[in-house]
Amino acid sequence: MAGLLATSVIFGIMHSGYHLPQEVLFVTFAGIVFGLLFWLTRSLPVIALAHGVTNISLFLIAPDYSGLIIYSIGVPGLLFVLSAYLFKIRPRNEDPNRLR
Repeated sequence: MAGLLATSVIFGIMHSGYHLPQEVLFVTFAGIVFGLLFWLTRSLPVIALAHGVTNISLFLIAPDYSGLIIYSIGVPGLLFVLSAYLFKIRPRNEDPNRLR
């Protein structure tokens, strides 16, 4: 867990485009979510898609429609958490150590 927090803080600092404290906190939180999603799914494409949607929300939608920022980030976030949960479900007889 300490590794996830440390890398999320580094991710937040390195990805702060506007250098605002709120942005660093948001991106750090996004890093935690991405890390947890990867931990649940072991799927890099899910994380890449989540990262892309977050970037679109922050850099294309947020500057023009700041009132929609919570929806443009919250709704995809919920969808990604749901997809992570669904990826996590697998048949009982499947070998969990097998690479996907």
